[in-house]
Amino acid sequence: MKTIQTLQGAVMALLLVGLTLSAISCDRSNPSTHGGPSTPFQVGQVWSYRTRPGESGSQLVICAIEYDSKTQSRLVHVSIVNLKMRNPASPSGLSDTVFHAPFTEAALRASVIEVVALAKSLPPWQQGYAQWHAAYESGHGGVWNISVADAVATMEASYLHGPASAPTTAESGLQLFGASTQPSAEPAAPPATLPEQRL
Repeated sequence: MKTIQTLQGAVMALLLVGLTLSAISCDRSNPSTHGGPSTPFQVGQVWSYRTRPGESGSQLVICAIEYDSKTQSRLVHVSIVNLKMRNPASPSGLSDTVFHAPFTEAALRASVIEVVALAKSLPPWQQGYAQWHAAYESGHGGVWNISVADAVATMEASYLHGPASAPTTAESGLQLFGASTQPSAEPAAPPATLPEQRL
């Protein structure tokens, strides 16, 4: 009896994986089904953005783009580099990189200025993405829906004052969702006019 239940469970798991992969492949193969305009973002792009005062050299790198079926929108995963974020836990007192930050495409569009380069390689964003994805799937992770500069300021406040005194989810611009997502982390082909940049 236990063997039959185990086999039934395994078959159900395989069916669920198959259905999930079918849904994912549909989303990834036809971005026009996502609704809305095509995205200006491609994995590997390095963008300038409207930074906080004193961080004009900061840039963001597009690490992955995925379609979120629950919110019916694209999520753009970035690394933010060349920051001057105060962090008492850092030996220097500053953090210069956020390796993974998920943004709604709309929030990112409102923040970026222009593509300035293509990254030769992506920053190590995968571990942060994996932690975020597990929290997101369980309904405990969120997506930034505010400007990159405001998100950095909120992260800094959390470093300085701890999570308990950081703004609430609604105040911080971090939307909590639970959904199935699948990132696309294929680097874009470099346009001839953009320099490559080592990060």
